[in-house]
Amino acid sequence: MFRNKKFKQSLAYLELMHLHMLQNKKKYYKEFYLKYQLLIALNYNYSGNQDFAIQLLTPFIDQKNLDLVSQLDIFLAMIVFYAQKNEIKKAHSLFLKFYHTDKWYIEKAGFDWTIKKSLIEILLQIDLGNIDVVDSRILSFKRNYNKYLKNIHQEKVTDYLKLIETYYKNPEIVTSEEFHQKVENSFAWLDHKKEDIFIMSFFAWLKAKMTKQDVYTVTLALINKK
Repeated sequence: MFRNKKFKQSLAYLELMHLHMLQNKKKYYKEFYLKYQLLIALNYNYSGNQDFAIQLLTPFIDQKNLDLVSQLDIFLAMIVFYAQKNEIKKAHSLFLKFYHTDKWYIEKAGFDWTIKKSLIEILLQIDLGNIDVVDSRILSFKRNYNKYLKNIHQEKVTDYLKLIETYYKNPEIVTSEEFHQKVENSFAWLDHKKEDIFIMSFFAWLKAKMTKQDVYTVTLALINKK
């Protein structure tokens, strides 16, 4: 429900999930609690209640002995929330907690999670103006993931990265009609009701640069497009 942007229905199902978590003397409560909280926060963030979403997840940032994969998901969500809010330094400060190698993250959280992490870092470094770091991260991304993305038929991720590379090397071009057309031609976008919400979030960052708007505003506009 959440990924299809049916936020009210998703929250209703999560309420039922919480009731089930309380049954059998909370036998499965601890196992699913972090996933439940993350989904609640994601629903609120993408339905326009970002501050509440951040408030929900903040207590888990420095907690110890939490399920590793769930905590990694929470960290990544919080980084995205802060980046969308244009609190880039807060987002980057959280990102610095990812101090392991990509190989380690692939083993623990999978390729797709690690690819999202790597893309988010590239966008953060662009926003911070660390162009030398951006060059390094893009080269590393291509070396580590282009083959994998081709094998799973997700070339639109590499197409997206090419557009990002064009933008950060020539930021003045981003508002041009030529670049706008290039963006439109680079993606075979699904209907917005079917497109993955996280892919739309990445696109919203680029569109915000193109239109000189706030990232979160553009994100919500794309998601709620009729």
